[in-house]
Amino acid sequence: MHPSLENINLFDIGSLKEETVKDILTEARVLPDRISTLICPICGRETSANKESSRKLGWVWICKNKYRFGCSGKINPLSNTFFENIKIHLLDVFLLIICFVTKMQVNLVLEHLNLFRKRRGQPQMSWPTIDDFYSRLREVTEIVASHHDKLLGGPALSDDDEVPFVDDVDGDPN
Repeated sequence: MHPSLENINLFDIGSLKEETVKDILTEARVLPDRISTLICPICGRETSANKESSRKLGWVWICKNKYRFGCSGKINPLSNTFFENIKIHLLDVFLLIICFVTKMQVNLVLEHLNLFRKRRGQPQMSWPTIDDFYSRLREVTEIVASHHDKLLGGPALSDDDEVPFVDDVDGDPN
């Protein structure tokens, strides 16, 4: 577990810094790390992470042939990820994910998130934005659940809760 998450509660999460949230999500392998290298989609050579402050993560993968051969290969680290077209700050995304996982109601999320945003000097987030984000998280949950083909349990266990079926007569499974 990331050290910043030890002994933290839901209301302290809003005080985390954006860089800390990036570190937490990278450590959890939700975001890509700068160390990994991808193959350039144009020339097929390796890429390296280069600082680009206009990007959400603050960096982008650029082809190593850029300066030597003028390759224009560039890969956004958020391409083909959950975060690709998200326009809100990563800290807000992190808060919304936590609130979704803890099944917090949208009206409470709206109240607390806007309190955190006000402290940071940011404009309020609207109900439709949070509702759309919750819908997106539900879609991801459904996709993950539909692709999860590992059966739970084993012999004499239910697939739902891994509780052994007990025979009423002798108390043995089966």
